[in-house]
Amino acid sequence: GINAEYGAVRNVSSNHRGISPRHQRIFSELLKITHPSSHNKIYHTLLRNEYKPAVPFLTIHMTTLMKINTECPDYLKRGLINLRKRRLVYKELEEIRWFQRRKYNLVEVGEILDFFSEYETIPEEEAYLRSELVKRKESTRNAKKR
Repeated sequence: GINAEYGAVRNVSSNHRGISPRHQRIFSELLKITHPSSHNKIYHTLLRNEYKPAVPFLTIHMTTLMKINTECPDYLKRGLINLRKRRLVYKELEEIRWFQRRKYNLVEVGEILDFFSEYETIPEEEAYLRSELVKRKESTRNAKKR
């Protein structure tokens, strides 16, 4: 099965039972690449060196910006502006902008289109209610195991 480290993925882990072993391996590799350990070092290394053009995983960039904002003070001693913080924010935003300037030559991949066309589309509210039902069932099942 898929060993998900992310809360959003872990919350619906029971849905992964229907995914083929091949797709589970691919998904596991993607989780390793986007794992937050070492400040997303694997992700950033691959992004800078190998996969261009690419679509950035904005969650990582938003998390980095949030950490910079909460962990670095706006001002230093004696009221000086923290230029290091401003440089870190600039660097992260510039990386996102770099992707916006890239030209993408997207090609349809039949296997992916087929994969998504097999699923029914439901309203977001219904999807949320279904996920809550699954979480409750898993919670009850886990409580019984204890």
